[in-house]
Amino acid sequence: GEHARMTIEKLKALDEETAKLTKDLEYKLIKASRDCDSVCRNLFDQRAAIVGNVGGGEEAEDEEAASSKGIPGFWSNVFQRDDKMVDSLGPEDEEILAYLKDARATTTLDKDGYTVKLTFRPNPYFKNPVLERTDTIEQSKLGGKELRFIVSRATKIEWTQPPAGGKRGKKGGG
Repeated sequence: GEHARMTIEKLKALDEETAKLTKDLEYKLIKASRDCDSVCRNLFDQRAAIVGNVGGGEEAEDEEAASSKGIPGFWSNVFQRDDKMVDSLGPEDEEILAYLKDARATTTLDKDGYTVKLTFRPNPYFKNPVLERTDTIEQSKLGGKELRFIVSRATKIEWTQPPAGGKRGKKGGG
């Protein structure tokens, strides 16, 4: 009777307080993530001016970056040294990575996931100046069970010619 009703009222009040705290936390996380993205974007711009200046044509923000010739093969070396990437790279990828100016990864705020954005100098392999891939974790119910799966969306590559060392295929994204 009365005791059960009062207990339910207390539980509802606790749920409402929890929901309010959760909403406040989500707002603060989104704000912190945006603030971090803003700071990181500036740092990534500086990095791109230094390492991606190979081939010229880039406007650098300071004298040190302006005098830099860039770092040839920087991104190729980064990817080859990454334990998760090295097994998926072939000789044809190294040819293409020589034209990579900038690489950035950002997390998605609305879903679990990330976006990788690769910016290239003009190259003989494809027309796209930017290639993006976004992976998000989606949820669905099937037969009463909750399923989680990854959905990938990527830029369609506008190939002009395949790299000399290999074929265009699944690994090359097109």
